[in-house]
Amino acid sequence: MAFEDIINEMVALHNKKRKDYGQDHDPYANIRAGSQFIGVPDVVGCLMRMNDKMFRLSAWCHGSTMVNESVEDSLIDLAVYAIIALDLIREKENGSS
Repeated sequence: MAFEDIINEMVALHNKKRKDYGQDHDPYANIRAGSQFIGVPDVVGCLMRMNDKMFRLSAWCHGSTMVNESVEDSLIDLAVYAIIALDLIREKENGSS
């Protein structure tokens, strides 16, 4: 599979999940809500979600079986969270958060 195909798959999965988690006016509403709940900046909340994915992948690397989410899904989610974190950083730098 070509790099661009994976990017397109990632965008499609993100858009699908966004319908469950986001809101029309704020696609990162779930990230922001979680961050506010624990009192950390939005980007830190996003990085914590990335850490969860890394922990899951680390367990898989050490022989655990992925039951509720595939390795591919975890990797795609990790890539999406990285882009969201970058967008949140840029949003803050531009004063639009």
